[in-house]
Order: sequence, then C-alpha cells, then structure tokens
Amino acid sequence: MTVVEGLNLQLGEGGSVDLDVLQSTLWGLLHKKRYLIVLDDVWSEKQSEWDKLRPLFRGGVDGSKIIVTTRSKKVELSIDAPTLPYYLKGLPGDDCWVLFKQRAFCQGEEKQHPNLLPNGKRIVKKCGCVPLAARAVGSLMRFKRTEIEWLYVLYSDLWNLDAFQGQILPALRLSYFHLPPHLRKCFAFCSVFPKSYEFTMSKLIFLWMAEDLILPDKCKEPEDIGIEFFNEFLWMSFFQEASNCNNGSIKEYRMHDIIHDLARSVTGDRSLILEHGLPTSSLGSAIRSSVVCDFRTATIPEALYGAKHLRTLLFFPGREFIEAPQKVFSSFKLLKVLDMSGCGIVNLDKSIGELKLLRYLDLSYTHMKTLPPSIETLSLQTLNLRNCYNLIGLPKIPMMATLRHLILVGCEALTSTVPDYFRFEFFPVLQFLPVCIVGGSGDLELLGRSNLRDSLDIKRLGNVRSAGDANKAKLVDKQNLFSLGLYWGNNDGDLTSYPVVEANMARFQEKKQLDSPGSSRDQHILLSSVQRRPPPSEPPKRSQPVARLGEDVIEGLQPHQNLKRLSVKGYPGIRFPQWTLPNLIMVDLANFKNCDHLPVLGNLPLLNTLFLGGMEAVKCIGMDFYGKGMGRPFPSLEELVFRGFPNLEEWSSAYANNAFLILRKVIVSKCPNLKTMPLFQPLQHLEMRDCNPVILKSIENLNSLSILAIEKVPELFFLPGGLLANNSILTSLEIISCPNLRSLPSELGNLTALISLTIRWCEELSSLPDGLENLKALESLEISDCQYCIFAK
Repeated sequence: MTVVEGLNLQLGEGGSVDLDVLQSTLWGLLHKKRYLIVLDDVWSEKQSEWDKLRPLFRGGVDGSKIIVTTRSKKVELSIDAPTLPYYLKGLPGDDCWVLFKQRAFCQGEEKQHPNLLPNGKRIVKKCGCVPLAARAVGSLMRFKRTEIEWLYVLYSDLWNLDAFQGQILPALRLSYFHLPPHLRKCFAFCSVFPKSYEFTMSKLIFLWMAEDLILPDKCKEPEDIGIEFFNEFLWMSFFQEASNCNNGSIKEYRMHDIIHDLARSVTGDRSLILEHGLPTSSLGSAIRSSVVCDFRTATIPEALYGAKHLRTLLFFPGREFIEAPQKVFSSFKLLKVLDMSGCGIVNLDKSIGELKLLRYLDLSYTHMKTLPPSIETLSLQTLNLRNCYNLIGLPKIPMMATLRHLILVGCEALTSTVPDYFRFEFFPVLQFLPVCIVGGSGDLELLGRSNLRDSLDIKRLGNVRSAGDANKAKLVDKQNLFSLGLYWGNNDGDLTSYPVVEANMARFQEKKQLDSPGSSRDQHILLSSVQRRPPPSEPPKRSQPVARLGEDVIEGLQPHQNLKRLSVKGYPGIRFPQWTLPNLIMVDLANFKNCDHLPVLGNLPLLNTLFLGGMEAVKCIGMDFYGKGMGRPFPSLEELVFRGFPNLEEWSSAYANNAFLILRKVIVSKCPNLKTMPLFQPLQHLEMRDCNPVILKSIENLNSLSILAIEKVPELFFLPGGLLANNSILTSLEIISCPNLRSLPSELGNLTALISLTIRWCEELSSLPDGLENLKALESLEISDCQYCIFAK
C-alpha cells in the first residue's frame, strides 16, 4: 500500500486537513516500518520547510530510503542529503532511437519503411537525447508514412510542432514560470541565439546590461547582479557547460536544444532567427534578430529593414561583408546591441554615430585598422575588439564616459590604450579590461581610475618611465581583480628593447644603489628577495639601469592580496618584490634573464599550480625556494612545471621529506645539466623532456607513477629497470626521440596495468623485451620510426 493510499484511508478523501493532523498521521504510517518515499519534481528551496518535514521520517527502520527528484540544484543544497546527488544525463542516442521507434511504428513495422529510417534518426538527434521529446515526436509520426511528412517535421522548429505544444511544453513551462519576472526577461532574450550557440558568462551579462534587463542597485554593480542571474540559470539547468571550453581558461555555455525551443516559444515573433529565409509573418513586432548567413551570401535580407523597432541585431556570417552596410545604421535607430563579430569588416562608416542608443558593439575578429571618431559620441557600455589583428589605433577612450567593458585581447598591432600625448580630466570607470597595452603613463592612469574585476594583462611594461607612473595603476586597490599578468618586451615576455631606458641611460647611471631588502618575511610572502646583487665583477646580463627600472616598476604594480593567479614574463630585474599574496593558487614566471635565484614560493598556503621557465641564469634551486622556517613547504601544490633552465645543475632535496606532500604532476623540460631531483613519493604523472639521462637514475625509487613520458634524451642508452619495476601501476608510458636507446628492461612485461605504450623515433632500439604478451590491459600500442627494431615471434 502506498503512503498516499494510507493517508486517504485514515483521513478520508477530499476536504481540507489540519497540518498537524496530517503530520501526525504520516508519522504513524511510517513509524517502525521500512519505507521508500519518492518526492518527485520538488521546487522548495527553503531549508526551514525541510527542517519541518525531516522529523516525520525519523521513525522508520534501517533500510528506509527517500528519493527526491528536482530540476533545481538549490533544492539539493537545501535538503542537506547524506549522499551525493546523481545528475541525470541525456538518453544515449541508440536508446533514444529505440524509444522513438516504439512510438512511431508498430512492432516490426519499421522494416516495411526503410526509406523513413534515415530521416527518423535525424529527427531523434534533433530531440537532443531527451526521452520526453523522443516519445512525443515519435507519437506524432505514428500515422505519417510519407517521406514528405517526415521531412517537414525534420526541418520544422520543434517548438512549432503540435507534439511540443501539447506534451513537452507544459513540462518545460513549469520551470519557466518558476522563474521570477526579471529572470524570465533575461531568459527570453536568449531566444535570439541560434541553436547550439556557445557563449561566455561575461558576454551574456554585457548583453543583458545593454538591453536594460539588469536593474540598477545602489549596493551592487550591475555586473555582480548579472553573475547572480547567470548562476540562477545554472542552478536551474537552463544553461550547461559546453564540451569545448577553451582548454579550461574561459568557460563557455550553451542552451540545450529543448530549452532553446522553450525560449523561442515564450518570445514568439518578437525574436527572429533568419537562418532559412525570412518568416512569412510580419516583421513589425520584432525587437531582436540574429542573421545567420550561409556560405553563398553575406547580404542582409532586404525585408529585415522593415523591422523598425529592432533593438538587438546579431550577425553570424558565413562570408565576409568587407564593409558594414550603411543602411543598418540609418534603418535601425533604436539599436542597443550590434554584434558584427567575424564579419570581415575592413571599414566602418562614420554614420554608425547615428545609433545614439547603442550600448553594445562587437567588432571582434574583423580586419579594421582604425575606427571612426564618431564612435566616441555613442553611449557604449561594451566595445569588443578581440583579435582585431590589424587595428593600429583606438578612439579617445577617455571621452567615452559610459564605457565599462573594453576588450582588446589579440590586438597585436596596438601600441597603447590611451594616447600619451592627450591630457584628459575625466576617464571612464572601466569594469572589464582583460588587456591593457602600455604606451605611456596615460594607460596606467586609466587603470588607476577604473574599478577592474576578473582578469587583467598589462603588456609592454618596458615603456613605463618610472615607479611613479607604475603607481598610477593603483593595482593594490583592485580587490575584485583575481588574475594578473605583467609582461615586459613586445611579445608577452619576449625581451627586445627598452627605449625609455636607453634614452635616459645617463640619468640611471647617476642613480644610487638600491638597499638590499630586509630579512623579515611574512608567512605568505610570494616573491621575497633571496639574493643580493652580484658584485661589480659579475654584472647582470643587461644593464643595471634596465634591471633597476624593472624592479621599481614591479614594486609599483603590487596587486591586492585577493589575487588568485599571477603571471609575470620578461621581468628584467634582479631581485623580486616582497608581496603578501596569501590567496594565490596559480603562479607562472617566465623569461627572467637577470635572475640567478628563484623567489620564495613554498610559503604560499593555497598554491596549486606552479610554472617556472626561461631562467637562464639559475644554477641551483636551494632552500630559499622552499622558504626558511616553513614546516611543510608547498602544502597545496599539485602541479609543478620546470621548463628552460639550461644552466640548472642542482635541486636541493633538503626539504624533500616535508615538501610537496600532495604533488601529483611534474614536468621537467630543457634542463640538460640537471642530474638529480628530489623524490616526490605521491607523484602520479612525470614527464622528462630534453634532459640529462643521469637524472633518470635519481628518480628510480619513485613508486606511485601512473603516467611516465621520456622524450629527447639523446644520450640515453638504457632505461633503468628499477624505474619500471617500482611503478607497476603505470597506465601510460611514452619513450620518444631517444635515438641511442638500444634496449628496454625486461620489467616492461610486468606492467599489467599498462593501457597505452608509445615508442617513437628510437632509431637504435633493436628489440623489445619478452613478456609483452602479459600486457593484458593494453589498449593502444604505437611503435614507429624504430628502423632496427626486430619483433620476436
């Protein structure tokens, strides 16, 4: 008997029941019984309500279970369940096809209609692995037996089908109506994207802001409110992470096709996607449109100009426009959003200045060299110029008072962000500036007057004239800045010339020697100076003025202690600044040509990933690297990469027993003189590339490796057998470009857990050891360009 049936028997069907009586009756039914209760499609996110419900279930015996299904991840957190949640995935394609066939055909009938099956499988794919959609559309096809009928369904928008309106839509609309009104508007806006379109969180928030869908708040910036909105959609599974997320650096999201159909259904003819020609209905009510051009044409449909109330216009070109049609600027006076990303525009007409309401302008991935001055008269909030490789000049940014988001990533031809010869009393308060190109002090002043958040890369720091100019950036006040990159040279740390220093060499020659730093160190010091300047007989590789200016500049660019990621490349100084950055989780330091010691990094309590490279003068990794007086150096480090240490000879293992306690991955590359390294016993992933073969002997006692790669070790004649014998749990082994390797140890045949084995470009390898038939788990085997290798029968 179900619990509901028991309640009906004891309380009687129909009529209202006092809550206390209901709770008492429920408790009586469950007391000292083993039960299974399913709470289906739960929406309550208030923990206080769950606190009232929880005592009713405590009287059951061992083995009692409660299953809760929900569409909201917030419900999961409110329940405080003792077990981890199970997230349902889409039905596998083959199973979805079986479900569709059961609805579309009688048993075995599909064999009589083989001509329908290919289109049927394409329709199933359109259902997006959603069982409800496959079942509903399958039922729709039950009495359709001509190819024309099936093609009609295949090429129709799912949300226009009767099956969607009658069966799928009611279930989906429950999620939509559960949203508060302000989120419904934000969701409806997303109907302008084509299906499967991938977007970043920041882009969507900037679009919402341009459309006035984020109301102002005295206590919060609209970007912060937008993040809250976006997270609500994630909690409700309206958005999902895309499969390819730019290698994890920037997450991208998309809407499931069924959710996209829901968005289209709630907006109706107010939103258009011109992908397969113009709709038959009037365009007069359209306020948003996206134009998806195919490979044959890059023209804008003439009838679209009839949509005089258009506020959002997005282009997804298949070919390039060369020049933006001027008619766009004269016809759509109410435009707030114009996205022409990837349109191949070379010239932008000055008539764009007629779009007085324009807030969002995306010209990324175009070929323009300059922008018309009329852009300065617009009320832009967002100007996206990402990867405009030919762009050599910007409008006068200080004159664009409403600008909040300026995106210059990949604008390699730019030499500055703000012309240094201009003097402006007012600057825009930028919130989002991923890249700032320094041409002079004006660029740093722009940073100082901005309330920057998320990430910032400052490039061409060799153009900074003094510590005073560096201080203008006021990075120490940017508490919402979590990722910072500091780059000298012309190519993210590629040292070339320093014109400011070379032009003022005499002034630097008269400058007094800087005092060496004090000995006191904070527990969380990131870059504490651990070496003194070389004596006069050992000058640094570059001139003293260059090094001193670099030290002054980096001191003036001290970030806020909330920083989580720091990248410094091409730094010309000799000593490192003393910064307290306790929240760092990632550090990337490269191309420090003048430094002969590594900074103190072992004291960073949260450091998870460390990349060090291009340290040509470093000969020894000593105890200072770990941090003197630190009981357990590098307590949180999991990944360590050393690349490009041509003169490194020694790596101290003084702290080996206490340091790197959770280290999982190590890559050592281009360290030809390093012969020993500490043993990292918890290590699981090790790559040794372009290294001295002697170092392999020093790591022979490692015993926890699952992945091992050895590459470009020309003097390696024999692989130490102990390295394989002690790591019997290896699942992946790569030996590449070891031209003098003559044999492999017999222990290779004992790696019963090995899944992948790659041996490539080992010309002198003459044979493989016996016992390879024991590699029962092997799934991938590659032996290539080993011309003398003989396989035994």
